[in-house]
Amino acid sequence: MAPRGKSNAPRRRWPPAPPELSPAEAMVLPWLGEELTYREIGRQLGIKEATVRIHASRIYLKLGALTRHGALVAWLRPDLIHGTVN
Repeated sequence: MAPRGKSNAPRRRWPPAPPELSPAEAMVLPWLGEELTYREIGRQLGIKEATVRIHASRIYLKLGALTRHGALVAWLRPDLIHGTVN
């Protein structure tokens, strides 16, 4: 649960997470784009920093990314990753 007065939702509006992600990973994914530390993401979501790190590493693995930025690009612009730009 988020602390009082804080929202449980990221500031930006994001598209749905890829279907290969678990519900917990899908919950963490948008927060990776919010320029917060894993600890801050955990506070927002009411989970431990270590849990955020585990979810993030699984997100990177499933999306074929090495970094937060890479995961966001793979999610938001899969055409750039898979070479299907027209």
